[in-house]
Amino acid sequence: MSKRKTLKEKKEKILAVAKRKEINCPLPLTWFKLVKYASLVLAAINTLGLLYVMMNISSTFNHPDFAEKISVGCRNAFTMYCVMSVILILLDIGVCVWRYIVMTYLPKSGYQQLIIGFVSGYAVSVVSSALSAYINDVMAMEAYGINQETVVTSVIVTFIQMGIYFVINFIYFRKRSDVFDEVVDYETVSSEDIGRIAICPHCGASVPDDQMFCSKCGENF
Repeated sequence: MSKRKTLKEKKEKILAVAKRKEINCPLPLTWFKLVKYASLVLAAINTLGLLYVMMNISSTFNHPDFAEKISVGCRNAFTMYCVMSVILILLDIGVCVWRYIVMTYLPKSGYQQLIIGFVSGYAVSVVSSALSAYINDVMAMEAYGINQETVVTSVIVTFIQMGIYFVINFIYFRKRSDVFDEVVDYETVSSEDIGRIAICPHCGASVPDDQMFCSKCGENF
């Protein structure tokens, strides 16, 4: 048996066990699945948002009415902002992909990894908000002579918003931490067990294909 085929079979076994863990979870996993897929979408939206801000500020630099007013220090600050923004974008994408993988394969340490992922995303959002507010304040002062001083306000608002989001997810996933427990060791899953997970035609829930009714909606097959 080739190494590639062995790895593929091992992956299929792990995914089969992950499906069983979801089925065995006594609590609904609707929000669980929503966070799993929405995190990738949010990462894309945040990336586009940062790129839009950078393009908008860059166009201001080249605008004939403001080009001469903007100092070298401001331009250097914008360069640093772009560098930091790219780093934050990569971190955010990495955290979201990591979260998606953890929520797909459901490893035994998945709950701890998930919490670390939420904390990391929390920190990235706060730092990103502070950077955006800072560069906007600098641009407002340089181009319009307006002293906005929105950095502290922006950080506090983002801190509170993301804090509420984190607490809600912490409570939700803590109650469902059992879904990451090793209910079934993937080494005990045979090749015949792979693919024995069916989908209920009534509610879309995952159920064993030898089960005669859906554990979620109660419909008979």
